[in-house]
Amino acid sequence: MSTKEIYEPVEREWWARLGLSAGDEGAGSVNDRRRQEARVRVLRLHEPSLFAAVTNGAPTVPKSLEQVAAELDRAEAEVEAAIQDAARQREQRGREAVASAFAAPDADELVTEGDWVGFTRARAVSWCWDLYQYEPQGFVSPGSMLREQRTRELEAGGIPNGFGYADRARQLEASGVTPSHYRAAREMLGSSTFSAADIQFDRG
Repeated sequence: MSTKEIYEPVEREWWARLGLSAGDEGAGSVNDRRRQEARVRVLRLHEPSLFAAVTNGAPTVPKSLEQVAAELDRAEAEVEAAIQDAARQREQRGREAVASAFAAPDADELVTEGDWVGFTRARAVSWCWDLYQYEPQGFVSPGSMLREQRTRELEAGGIPNGFGYADRARQLEASGVTPSHYRAAREMLGSSTFSAADIQFDRG
């Protein structure tokens, strides 16, 4: 094998440039791979030269493969921008909730029942926001329904029990970590806040 063959970039198949696949590329058996290779051989012989967008049932001016690929990149970039904006809003919401908890008139009141017994309200609320956002639990059904219910309770100003968060908070505090320090460290590391839209499910 020549040096050129090693270092020369391999051009992606035309369908891959559009974010498409030639079938189940994760096929494992010999016969599955034979079927996959047969599809690929046919597709390689039929690279489209033009695409026609359809608006209100009528085709528009034809576009090249490169133009369509560029449009796909722009569409994906718009979605990604919206995803990142939502992530910034979640992070800001959590930051404000922690600040509000410590500024509240009942911030120093002790929790006397439930998982958070012994915590002040400010610390309990803050830890809930921190851990619900950065250490998600219960996001797979049937726990997802319970998580949604407890998230609503938290957003309404409550202190939800469950998911072992109180024990996790005690562990962190025993190490000298405060809710504010924890959040600041997570933000500095660029950790993502939890979003149900990011959960990946097994298609099988």
